[in-house]
Amino acid sequence: MAWSGPQPQRHAPPNQRPTSPVGWGDVATRRDLGALDNKIETIADRLDSKIEAVGERLDTRIEAVADRLDTKIDAVADRLDTKIDALADRLDTTIEAVADRLRSDLQRTFVTWMFAAQGAVIAAVGLLLALMR
Repeated sequence: MAWSGPQPQRHAPPNQRPTSPVGWGDVATRRDLGALDNKIETIADRLDSKIEAVGERLDTRIEAVADRLDTKIDAVADRLDTKIDALADRLDTTIEAVADRLRSDLQRTFVTWMFAAQGAVIAAVGLLLALMR
C-alpha cells in the first residue's frame, strides 16, 4: 500500500525555502555536542529540583491533612467515649434499680412464704392437739 499522506514539495516557494546553509556547516562539532549535553544536564537538574520542591510541598500538605484528620478523629472518639460513659452510667443505674426491686420482691415473697409455712405448722399442731384430746 502506498503512502497516502501529504507529499513533500519538490520546489518550495522562495519564502519557504530553508535558510540554513547546506553542507558541512550543518554538522555539529564535539564542542557543540558537549555544550548541548551541558544544557540538557542543567535543564534536567532544574527539573529534578522542581520535582523535589513539589514533592516536599505535597508531603507538607499531606501531613497537614493527616493532622486535621487526626484531630477530628480524636474529637469524635472523645464524643463517643462521653456518650458511652453516659450510657454505662444509665445502665448501671437501671441495673441497680432492677436489682433492688428484685431483692425487695424476693424478701416479700420469702416473708410471705415463712408466715404461710408457720401458719400451716400451727394449724397442723392445732389439729393434732384436737385429735389427741
